[in-house]
Amino acid sequence: FHRELEDLLTRDEVQKIEWLYQVFEADQRNQLLMPSVIHSDLKPAHVLVNDSSGHLSGVLDWGDACLGDPDFDFACVQIFFGSEFLLRLLSLASQSDRERVLRKTPFFILIRALQDVIFSKNRHDQRSVTTGLRKLRAHLSTLNRISS
Repeated sequence: FHRELEDLLTRDEVQKIEWLYQVFEADQRNQLLMPSVIHSDLKPAHVLVNDSSGHLSGVLDWGDACLGDPDFDFACVQIFFGSEFLLRLLSLASQSDRERVLRKTPFFILIRALQDVIFSKNRHDQRSVTTGLRKLRAHLSTLNRISS
């Protein structure tokens, strides 16, 4: 994805993204899951909750659904619902599943940020490109602190 954004990213940002790809792909633990049908765009506008019970009652807008790593949807949950919500959700999972999701989430948030900028660029939506680049750079700076 970052190759499509080389005209908007600095050389250092492109190198950092390439390094993050290499680190993710080199970790064999990230290759264990079979591709699944994923939503790819879980956000509040796409989630229906029963007002009386507070339970999930449906998921809308499957237009971005695809085959992919099922943990990608957890990254979308963190982006749109927050880290605290993701941790509450993962409290229902096994320890190994929690560790796997939390290990992969920063990389998948990077992927989602790249996707958003490319989508905005292809639509010629400069305002969204600027917002997306700001979010991408903020996430990259978070990853810089983690990897240092």
